[in-house]
Amino acid sequence: MKDTMTNFLTLQSYGSYKMKTGVSCGFSQDIADIAQAFCELQDARQLADYNVDDLSGTVTRSWASGRVNQARLVFDAWDRVKATDEAKFFLASLVFGKKWLKQP
Repeated sequence: MKDTMTNFLTLQSYGSYKMKTGVSCGFSQDIADIAQAFCELQDARQLADYNVDDLSGTVTRSWASGRVNQARLVFDAWDRVKATDEAKFFLASLVFGKKWLKQP
């Protein structure tokens, strides 16, 4: 999923991905923000779940609260774009992205 998300982060990566898939949609900064946050929140989840020692003291109550606030902002962004073609392309890419890019 993270590989697919990187296709939505910048106008340049998005343009390249659209050309490879043959899908024509405009670039959405909200979708880019969602993709970026997804990657960051996935990394945060991994850290919180598996960094049992947490010797750096990263996983604190305020750190967790910050991740929750970040997730709230992502849901706000999703509410703004969920009915757009860009959002449909984004979701379809998560399901079919690698299959679209396979050469015959």
